[in-house]
Amino acid sequence: IIQKEKPKKIPPPTEEIPIVSQSENTSISIEIPEIEIDEVDLESEVFTMDVDSFSDIALEFGDSIDMASMFGSKEIKGNSLSGYLYDLKQIKDSKTGDYIPSPMGITYSGASGGAKISVYYKTIEKFLSDSWDEKHLTDYYKSETTLLTAQFLIPPMSANQAPKAFGVQDNVTPAGWLILYKGFISAPYDCTFRFVGIADDVLMVNLNGKDIFCGNFSDPLKSHTKLMILTQKKNLPLIMAV
Repeated sequence: IIQKEKPKKIPPPTEEIPIVSQSENTSISIEIPEIEIDEVDLESEVFTMDVDSFSDIALEFGDSIDMASMFGSKEIKGNSLSGYLYDLKQIKDSKTGDYIPSPMGITYSGASGGAKISVYYKTIEKFLSDSWDEKHLTDYYKSETTLLTAQFLIPPMSANQAPKAFGVQDNVTPAGWLILYKGFISAPYDCTFRFVGIADDVLMVNLNGKDIFCGNFSDPLKSHTKLMILTQKKNLPLIMAV
């Protein structure tokens, strides 16, 4: 977010500035013109980058940069969250052990966009309603690769970039997947905070067993954010769904 205000004129210096020539040991004087500099003021008008332009940039360069860096990396120094990808369209056959289309996967193969999103959220809601218990995800396809990250910058992009980042692009088709990041966070000092954000389709945070943030693009899971109090140096478990 950038704060915008009318440029403020800065007067030129009142004194001449000497420039010394090293070769001839002489000095000359120059005049510095008046310049305009944008100032940041918290009370001024706020403007943001054009999301469509950001999306165009991400899609244009998506194939030429390491997209795994958007979702994490295999190695990272310091503390981090660990993430892995579930494909909710594939479920393990109890008899053969092979992955077959899940009820959601069957819907995805023949339904329109609205119906796809509806069944996707219903699948996730079962997981959320039982305190984010991963037993509800055990039978779904899960990436072997774990990516580590301490921060996120995921611009608008094609849904096939996440499977590619986790190295499962040959087994997972775009959309209908879910990434879980898990770890611990602590505050440098006692503070009260809240999460803000929005994502298409899912962005949710659970801290210390409580749902504290839901910034989904649609609203079937009741988008919300709650104030949380953190105590200095007390590690709390965090799970984030993307």
